[in-house]
Amino acid sequence: MVFIFRNFCFPVNPQTVEIERGARVRTQLLAAGGYQLGERSPGPAVIRGGGVFTGGDAVRDFGRLRGEYLRGGSGVLILGAYGSLDAVLRTLTCTGRQGDSVGYAFEFVEFPVGQTGASRVVHTVGAGETLWEIADLYGVTVEHLLAINPSLCAPDAITPGGEVFVC
Repeated sequence: MVFIFRNFCFPVNPQTVEIERGARVRTQLLAAGGYQLGERSPGPAVIRGGGVFTGGDAVRDFGRLRGEYLRGGSGVLILGAYGSLDAVLRTLTCTGRQGDSVGYAFEFVEFPVGQTGASRVVHTVGAGETLWEIADLYGVTVEHLLAINPSLCAPDAITPGGEVFVC
């Protein structure tokens, strides 16, 4: 299996990889109070895993992957036989270092890119959801969401059932 994110090819495939397909339930605020649950729609995939870089280049390899994490934004994630998708490297953790080995754990979240016009990505706000949680879910910043949603004057200006443009 080949495991690549942007220009970083993992020298050794992660030891664990878990792919979780998300789902969302649309909610609608009722005039009388409460919420009505609606249809389920596919949510972004989340890819979690980890492994160990070994050998004389282990620290350099982790540093290169960390550079991709710090760069932010989305890129192509190739999962070998599982195919590829556009994703954001949401978390990267060094789980330990011993000799010539560096352990790591990661979480990627699928991010639809190249959306324009009528096919924009829209998130329906759920009960108790915050703009920070929505930004984290899609791997973008709150500032990005505020910039492309001019009707939102502040991060706390969202309401359940409302729609937030993501890209």
